[in-house]
Amino acid sequence: CAPSMRAVLKAHDLLTTASAWLAAAGIGVIAFSYCFEVVSRYVFNAPTNWVGAITTYLLLICTMLMAPFVTRARAHVTITFLLERFGPERARYLLAVCVAVSAVVCLLSVWFTSAETWRQYLSGTTVMDSLLLTPKWTLSAFIVYGFLSAGLHFLRLVPATLARTDVPASSFGQE
Repeated sequence: CAPSMRAVLKAHDLLTTASAWLAAAGIGVIAFSYCFEVVSRYVFNAPTNWVGAITTYLLLICTMLMAPFVTRARAHVTITFLLERFGPERARYLLAVCVAVSAVVCLLSVWFTSAETWRQYLSGTTVMDSLLLTPKWTLSAFIVYGFLSAGLHFLRLVPATLARTDVPASSFGQE
């Protein structure tokens, strides 16, 4: 692969890793927030009005920030019962087709979610909750990012899947 493409792929990997660290930190904030809410509510009889909204938003954000990392690591759920019925060569090609279809689904999702995110931005749609008046597009943008980056990782996995020799397919995702 050309040096410029290697630089782009490395940047994509660095962004994926940084996103995963942010997602992990977000999960920590969610855990702390729930603990704070429990103590606040049951010890001090002073429930918060922000924990529900913040943790809901963070759960969406963390999921979409972590999805590309999980995809790159081939740690996503893979149902292999059909692949295991084929010989190693056929299973490898079928697995590559499944990875390519996953890329297409992710990238089609980018198309739809980016169109909706843009519509939300133009219309000024907001999410009303107990604490914030949040522009909806700011949350939807994380969905676009997650699907885009995961889709690109799936595309990158197609040639790697075709080059694999460690079939049976049940070993996929267990590197």
